[in-house]
Amino acid sequence: MACPPPPDVTRYTCPTYLPQRLRPVVAAFAQERLRLSTARANRLAFSHLECLDWNGDRQPEILVGVRFDNPQRPLGNRTTHWQSFLALPVSEREEYSMALVLRAQGDTWAAEPIALRTRALAFLGDSVGSYAVHSVRDLDGDGTPEVLLLDIGLNTVDLVVARHTADGWRSHYRDRPLDIVQ
Repeated sequence: MACPPPPDVTRYTCPTYLPQRLRPVVAAFAQERLRLSTARANRLAFSHLECLDWNGDRQPEILVGVRFDNPQRPLGNRTTHWQSFLALPVSEREEYSMALVLRAQGDTWAAEPIALRTRALAFLGDSVGSYAVHSVRDLDGDGTPEVLLLDIGLNTVDLVVARHTADGWRSHYRDRPLDIVQ
């Protein structure tokens, strides 16, 4: 269960058309940043979408978690299909996941990456993890909220605490994931 937002964070209900409107922005970012083909970038799936205003400018920032599953990944657990897939070169077995902040810039949105993951699938039933926003809180009392992301893997859920700096988004615990025991 997510923590309630601090008083300085305003949450909005995202319009139902928003994922469709954001799809080209996120796909273009993925093409540029992850070097995905147009076809591959357009196969994105939103794993999380949240609209909020944490800097008090009355313009929503949109937090999204996005996955780019490998279209060649076998469905199910048929060993022969997975063996053929796993024999492919690493570059043909990759999947991608990312968490982004989208900010309004005129009539479009600018994308800022919070977390990016590229992973070559390596075993039967493997999958890249997904990112979802747990909450947005000012954890250190500096007046700037941090984003708490759930990093959801096949058998794990880790917490990533990210804060915005002049150089972009940085994790507080870059080398020390926080394991969540459920």
